[in-house]
Amino acid sequence: MKVFHGNIDEPVLNNVSFEIAKNSINIIAGKEGSGKSGIFDLLLKMNRPVRGNISIGDTNILDTVDDDYFSKISLASQYPSFFNTSIKDNFMLFGNDFNKVVETCQKLGIHDYITSLKDGYDTNINTKDITLSHNFILMANIARILIKNTPIMLIDETISLLDSASKTLVLNIISELKINHTIVIISNEQDVIDIADNIINLEKGKII
Repeated sequence: MKVFHGNIDEPVLNNVSFEIAKNSINIIAGKEGSGKSGIFDLLLKMNRPVRGNISIGDTNILDTVDDDYFSKISLASQYPSFFNTSIKDNFMLFGNDFNKVVETCQKLGIHDYITSLKDGYDTNINTKDITLSHNFILMANIARILIKNTPIMLIDETISLLDSASKTLVLNIISELKINHTIVIISNEQDVIDIADNIINLEKGKII
């Protein structure tokens, strides 16, 4: 069913309808204000559509218990936030196997950066007297969804903000993940779009 989201005069999404195949990479593209973030807001249950349904399989996501739903879906936001505790504790909130945490950080190329810090994984990620690189914060954000390893992964503009080497690494990892994950990425970057199985291009709340 076509989804209408927002107010009647200026809808965020105006009768938008599309399907996403299981185990695929999907890009949501479009200019600022086109409705890209509105799709994520709905998928994360932060808003409800005025009309229409959003379903996984035959089940409306609004009929799914939140604990069950959010065990299947995760987000890497372009504006990541962390709890005021150690890097290790922040990661362990997404998975209780520290070996997997280290393995994921090694895979993303941030393990050496973390261990180079005075307190390593015990470094407080919000400590004011330690300046953690912006690229590390973005990669740590991506690390959390890899550690949680949900079957559905949402990735905001984060990838576009990474340095060149990190971006290439993440795109390679995502390309491997689609074997058993459904991935939705907001991006207008051509090298991100190049790995897509499906592109949803929005303009003023409509698919073009």
